[in-house]
Amino acid sequence: MSDTTCTCGKPTRDNAYVCETCLSELARALGEIPWTVEQLDISLQKARGVDYTTMGGSASSESPLPVSFPAFEALTNLRQVIVMWVRFCDEEAIRHQSPTTAFPKDTLVSMSRWLMWRIDGLALNDLGGDAVSEITRAVGRARQVIDRPAEKVYAGPCECGRDLYAKPKAKMTKCKGCEREYDVEEMRDWMRTAVTGRLVTAREGSTLLGRFDLPTAQKTIDSWHDRKRILDHGCNPTGARLYLIDDLIGLAANDGRMSA
Repeated sequence: MSDTTCTCGKPTRDNAYVCETCLSELARALGEIPWTVEQLDISLQKARGVDYTTMGGSASSESPLPVSFPAFEALTNLRQVIVMWVRFCDEEAIRHQSPTTAFPKDTLVSMSRWLMWRIDGLALNDLGGDAVSEITRAVGRARQVIDRPAEKVYAGPCECGRDLYAKPKAKMTKCKGCEREYDVEEMRDWMRTAVTGRLVTAREGSTLLGRFDLPTAQKTIDSWHDRKRILDHGCNPTGARLYLIDDLIGLAANDGRMSA
């Protein structure tokens, strides 16, 4: 294959190894990473349980549910791929027009933005086609996890002690242990009442908001504090900031209405 033909079979320009179509796909994939990471983080937060009786306590107060392995694996794979290509670009001194030569922060968002400055440079490297295929594949895999059909959602604790789950938009749910039936909306209202006035960490708040059908990433809550949209109420013993759950629910609901 000559250096004027892309691995996809399309012709390239200026003796590049990657065609314009593939470069556009790479740019699109890198541009989606901030949103993708946030959505995967939400999936992971939804998979964790919270003890409603000890809000604001230590991490040991949580009752973990099965982790969302597809989301975890997709996020891990995406990070491995991005880190590999950041190192490659640095070691190979891939050409770029970035206004700074500083190395990116150790976050997917920072590294993806750093790589976007090097898309044209990768096109001139004989391994540029590998960068396109591996990065777009990793982002595509993550999107499949995000776009998959919704799983059952947590509906609250049964009187017998078992956790209740319901299909999305279901009105009723039945406990698999004692077979007692519950109204899903009534249980959701009960859970909100149970935590009203409680102080929670950003992690606990993210999990609870997911329970109330207000999915919000932990880092979004932290950004609300940084932008002074919400005040903290001190810290827990581990140093994590505490927020009033009522404030979090109000902000999440308001942002949801604005984006609808």
